[in-house]
Amino acid sequence: MSGIPWRDVNPGLVRILSALALPSSSDPQGPKWAAEWKDRPLAATPDRGPMKGVTLTMKITTVIGIGSDDDVRYEQDSPTSGLRETSYGLRRVTLRLEVNSSEVDDSQWALSILERIRTRLRRRRVIRSLLDLNVGIISILAAIDISAKASQRVQSRAVMDLLLTMVSSDEDPVTVGWIAGVEITSKLQDVDGQLLPTPPNYTDTITTP
Repeated sequence: MSGIPWRDVNPGLVRILSALALPSSSDPQGPKWAAEWKDRPLAATPDRGPMKGVTLTMKITTVIGIGSDDDVRYEQDSPTSGLRETSYGLRRVTLRLEVNSSEVDDSQWALSILERIRTRLRRRRVIRSLLDLNVGIISILAAIDISAKASQRVQSRAVMDLLLTMVSSDEDPVTVGWIAGVEITSKLQDVDGQLLPTPPNYTDTITTP
């Protein structure tokens, strides 16, 4: 694995956000509807059902490192195997949601769908599902109406950004040696700052694997 595990995160976000956007009264036997990634070919919008004429697209707009440096860990499968060097770091990711709705009524329009998602994102089971993907919520920003008129008809559109945390990691395929031994020393002092004898101090104690 290298970087953020998008292969797991992307379909997981589609599944979670699709469920949050659907009206609670949605018929499970109705037309299949799901959120989609904006930079990929989009499916046709359903022509019937509670999400008739609605699309919800998602796009990652920024990825920023949290903290000054990533952590580096060295792991070993066995006492004689090479050390694997792996870098771990947190990332602040901006996920932009955009809703388009061609069938507008008092209960379903672009801003109302984003508000439905905002309200449900704080459910405990939703937070647990996100944590299973190593995704956390930092903040849910304002939903902004960007409706426009096309062909003498207003297309209801709105966008909302989610600030998320994700875990990024990278393992160097080239090992960096192995642990041949561990040397332990200690320098305990008394209240006057004088170094204590051995014991209680250890002197060049070596532990081999």
